[in-house]
Amino acid sequence: MKYGETLKQRSIPAWQTHNIDYQDIKHFIKTNTTHGKGKAVAIPGSTDTNAIEFENRLFLILKEQDERITWFVRSKVGEIQRRLAHLEQQTNKFVARPGDVSVGRVTVKRLERYGRIESDVLKVGEEIQALSRFVGVQQEAFRKLLKKYKKWTGSSELGYRFEDEVRQRQSSFTRTDLKPFLDRYEELLHTIRALYEQSQRQKEARPKVPNRTWPDRSSSVASHFSHVRMVLENGKRVDFDHLLATLKVGEAGKNAVFWCHTENVVELQVLLSQYTRSFNACCRQPSIASITSSLNSPSLSQSTLAYTDTFDIVADEPLRFLSQLGLRSVRSVELQPDAPLQKAALHVRGNIKDDVALLAWNRDDTSETPEMETCAIKRKFVDPMIDRKGRLPAQKAAIQHHPFEGSAPTSTDSVEQLQEWLKSHDDVRPITTILSQRARFFNVANNNAGVLLASLDQSIQFQPGAACDPDGSSSSKFPHAILRVRQEGTQATDLIQILSSSHLVERVHGFSLEHHAVWQATQPPTICAPFWLPLLSQDLRKVPSNPGTLHKPSTEFGSQSTTPHMSTATSSEAGGQTSETVPAAPISKEKSKTSPVFSSPNRVTTKRKTTTASRLRNQRYYSEYDDPDASDHEDAYVIYIDPNEKSVFELAWGGLKRLFGKEEKMDPEREPLLYEPDLESPGDEGESSDEEEVVDYRISRIYGRDVGLGLEAGGQSKVASAWKSVPRLSATCFAASVSLLLVAVVLAGTGRKKLRGEVDAGVLFAVGMSLVFSVVGVASLYRSGEHLRGWVWAAAGVVVCVVAVGSGGLVAWTVS
Repeated sequence: MKYGETLKQRSIPAWQTHNIDYQDIKHFIKTNTTHGKGKAVAIPGSTDTNAIEFENRLFLILKEQDERITWFVRSKVGEIQRRLAHLEQQTNKFVARPGDVSVGRVTVKRLERYGRIESDVLKVGEEIQALSRFVGVQQEAFRKLLKKYKKWTGSSELGYRFEDEVRQRQSSFTRTDLKPFLDRYEELLHTIRALYEQSQRQKEARPKVPNRTWPDRSSSVASHFSHVRMVLENGKRVDFDHLLATLKVGEAGKNAVFWCHTENVVELQVLLSQYTRSFNACCRQPSIASITSSLNSPSLSQSTLAYTDTFDIVADEPLRFLSQLGLRSVRSVELQPDAPLQKAALHVRGNIKDDVALLAWNRDDTSETPEMETCAIKRKFVDPMIDRKGRLPAQKAAIQHHPFEGSAPTSTDSVEQLQEWLKSHDDVRPITTILSQRARFFNVANNNAGVLLASLDQSIQFQPGAACDPDGSSSSKFPHAILRVRQEGTQATDLIQILSSSHLVERVHGFSLEHHAVWQATQPPTICAPFWLPLLSQDLRKVPSNPGTLHKPSTEFGSQSTTPHMSTATSSEAGGQTSETVPAAPISKEKSKTSPVFSSPNRVTTKRKTTTASRLRNQRYYSEYDDPDASDHEDAYVIYIDPNEKSVFELAWGGLKRLFGKEEKMDPEREPLLYEPDLESPGDEGESSDEEEVVDYRISRIYGRDVGLGLEAGGQSKVASAWKSVPRLSATCFAASVSLLLVAVVLAGTGRKKLRGEVDAGVLFAVGMSLVFSVVGVASLYRSGEHLRGWVWAAAGVVVCVVAVGSGGLVAWTVS
């Protein structure tokens, strides 16, 4: 598929008019690079001036396209920023007065406001998602055009020049960073959902029959879920990473790995936030009381995409590790019952924002289902611990960490157990370090019967050995972002199935990041390379199946809201001790995919009557602002009426005014802002390399009247431009004067003797009018106030002399 069509499908339908003029510029490049009849050919050995001029013109066109798109992106960024600030002000009002919620009953009005604010926050997320897609599509369009120019001309100077002078500017849209807005979006979403949960806990404060129970802790599944609950409530980022890798796969467990293109990461994060909650936002806001300060001073500093905050050190014997994974099937790598996802003998996990590092090692190497032991140490002692650099006191390296304390009674004992294990496994050495920027998501089912964990890694780097800090000299990069999703228990919505059908990601069965990192660091010749290596060079970007649903105006109350939208009807929970509300907003098929984070109230009959929605379709009327391209109807049309159209009488009167009056200058407010130069050239000369039908396009957006592109006709006559400076009244008077004089001469020469008196009168009248017109012409030249050239005055003098001499001769002939 040609990128001209792909551009329309990948971009946002509502923003089609702001796309780059891809087809026009592509045809302009093709027309000026295709050799044909009537085109100048450079002399061998001399400088091709035509090629240099064309390159400069194309550079200015691409620069103006970049500036136009930049202004639009800036306007959308400002709109998103203002909407986030407005929602933060609304949220602060609820955070500042948490005591307003009465114990035992939550007002319907307050719950309605929670749902309304959450719906608005989700809509802002859709705006961020749309803007991210728009920016990525425009960047790819510029790359395609520069690639075609290089292909058809063989020169790469324009690409380097455009990269240095345009794309590297801080003001260019290619430098737009949506990460700060995405962080504020996740924090707002977490805040409003935390407020809702707080209201639910206050309602359940009175003693009642418990309706949310965790499984019995005597079973292994119950212990896993207790650890999950502890991490999600009080854990740090490193605890979440450790839980995702060491949580054993249950009977109903699912595990999936997806690859995502770097341009789709923001869209993917917004999609995940609609079905899950951000664990990073929970760590940034540990309590409701601290929300106010964080919202009043949001971080808007531009972040870098190459920033890494998470490190994972893999330690094992490389050949043994790779050979064991090579013997496993794809399904056993993804889902091995009652076994964790970690396959290495020792794994160190840490985060630069946490002072603690967690080490997990396999206690029994011979068992098919490894048992993991956990040890928490200070992050600064990771290198001397795993590299065995001298004797490290256990009491000095240990740190008290509650979510994972291991089987040892104290943290010091667990460090001593790790040191004894390292002594007995001399072949276990740090192989590689995985550095990444990680986003974490989770979701707990309504009845606490299931949990969903997900991590999204981007800017992934591999460094040999143990290195907690990135080193660009010895590191290698992974080209895509990696999303890992774990589902345990039952979930209302299967997120893995939703992601598998999404255009944002590509599922890779059997992929293991630690397997890839170890092979990347060692690459032994006796071990076969992983089967996914050929997929690294593929383009993961796909055309959306239904791009029109992303940014279409919706008449529904919310899109992916998880806080139920409340009506005035109430319902009772089990036991009749709590009062809840009924969701009143209808949910369409497109919006019914949401996975509610919070439990929705049950519907019961109440005394209050509820009105049913009418099944009659709303009558739509024609509007001159309707855009037929935005609709799905093929037979849509628009009736265009020219508001400046004039009648025949008005045109005739205007012509007379222009003939006898001075030319009026156009009002600056009415001057056209767009200049459309003629770029037409023979469309039948040559064929495109991609066998595209040649169409006569025009560059439709070139701002300014004279941008120096050299696209105007170059053969304008200097005399014609000089004649335009002569006042029309003077030229008309001189022409009339000469014409009347010629009429008088003809009349005097052909007059009869019978009508001599009438002929003399006619001649004298013509002579008088000729003199009058010549005098008026000279006066008009004198009063025009314009700087006229010398030959204009000379021509006027010749005409006046001819009229004066001719008039004198006719008068003398008449008198005699």
